[in-house]
Amino acid sequence: MIKFSEFNKNVAKVMSGTFFAQALPFALAAVLARIYSVEDYGDYYSFAAIVSILGPISSGKYELAILNPKKDEEAIALCQGSILISFLTNVAVSLVLFLFSSPIAAFINMETMANILWLAPIAAFFLSASLSLSFLLNRGKAFGKLTKGKVLLSSVTNFSRLGMGLAQLGTLGLIISLILGYLSQAAFFLKNLKQLSKTHIISNKEKRKALFKSYSNFPKAMIPATLLNKSSNDLPLILMKSLFTGKIAGWYGQMSGLLKKPLAILGKAFEEVYRQKASEQIHEMGHCRPIFYSTLKKLILIGILPFTILFFTAPWAFKIFLSEKWLESGIYAQYFAIPLFLQFISSPLSSTFYLMSKNKTLSVLEFVQLFLILLAFGYTYSVQLEAQFLILSLSIAYSLAYLCKIIVLHILLKRA
Repeated sequence: MIKFSEFNKNVAKVMSGTFFAQALPFALAAVLARIYSVEDYGDYYSFAAIVSILGPISSGKYELAILNPKKDEEAIALCQGSILISFLTNVAVSLVLFLFSSPIAAFINMETMANILWLAPIAAFFLSASLSLSFLLNRGKAFGKLTKGKVLLSSVTNFSRLGMGLAQLGTLGLIISLILGYLSQAAFFLKNLKQLSKTHIISNKEKRKALFKSYSNFPKAMIPATLLNKSSNDLPLILMKSLFTGKIAGWYGQMSGLLKKPLAILGKAFEEVYRQKASEQIHEMGHCRPIFYSTLKKLILIGILPFTILFFTAPWAFKIFLSEKWLESGIYAQYFAIPLFLQFISSPLSSTFYLMSKNKTLSVLEFVQLFLILLAFGYTYSVQLEAQFLILSLSIAYSLAYLCKIIVLHILLKRA
């Protein structure tokens, strides 16, 4: 029997809000799938993939260092700095996209979105700001606030999608809804960070400069790792739109939106609590073996039944729930049952890499994952095979990558 410890209570607190946040998209999915076309979703998911890649790296990854300092004022300075870096980065990217939108859109086969691509850095900034602020809340064990932030993001995004869909705004409506969701979450987190008072702010420029220099290994190691990770997860949508058709991107994106991304967010609920507890154990013992293996066991026990059901029922469920035009998404979901299960297990535990300063190891693993994915795309496109072969190949690539992460973490902790 699993002891209902403080760790379990915190996970339950975060997961309760996460469950509601993900129940809402499911509740509205049947309606939205009938309002928007497959092509609308294909364009939107390609746009959202750009945001998902740009957002987390635009901050220089300094938000990952927020948990490390012993003093709150240093953590707050890192949070402020990461948000400022993200703002400047996204302003520069937005300017480039505004000036050269047509050739860039043509290069990635998104000509129909040439006039709105510049909105991607705006969404990316709000996403990045939310991430930085969430780390500061995580540091203060404000798991209830993090949970409410997830609920707010889901509510604003999905209800605005419904309104935009009824107004027949198509892809633009989906994009505006995404921006409104990230903006609302960032504003909520900022409002609830009481420790952002002037008494906690480092005013000395030299001290701030020295602080960021002391954590310079984060942008050096984690930007490549994050870029590789995000490319591995989101680049397929861009490549599907560029190399194949918008419909394939729409089917895959719908599968990912209903299953892959919500499961990643569910895993994030575990990660937020695991990361804080693992950090404590590393400081005390030099390793985090107890909480690592305890969390690994919990994730396996929680995930094995739902993913088994998914494997056997996905095509039928998608057809009935979303309508006939989304049957292909159900087939994709069936192919992805195993990698989704392994992702659910590995993602919350992957923060162990940077907590143990094994950033380079993570970068190597992310490179391997991206290589396997590009190999699947390259072979399918060059031999001109059907899209279902691509999805099956991607399923195998992701499964191998996630399994490797779990095995490598086990080896690292045994040696710690």
